[in-house]
Amino acid sequence: MSKDYVPRKDAYFDDWFKFLNQYVTLKCSGSTPEWDHIPQAARTRLTTAYADWFTAYGKTFGPRTEVDTLAKNEAKTAAISRRAG
Repeated sequence: MSKDYVPRKDAYFDDWFKFLNQYVTLKCSGSTPEWDHIPQAARTRLTTAYADWFTAYGKTFGPRTEVDTLAKNEAKTAAISRRAG
């Protein structure tokens, strides 16, 4: 039985996703990147997914609406589903 490595709690997911995004960006940056096998389009999708998540997640701190919570949940679901594509 496999165990999913994506954290379920939002705060843990945010940390995990932020560090994943930063690590991939670091490894793929510069004139001679250490990771040159990851296409730019994939890195852009990762960065965009994190930006969407971070924006939606931030709106759920303090007073929030059901729409804010729904947007956060949809951004998380979209980010997770993009990992395979």
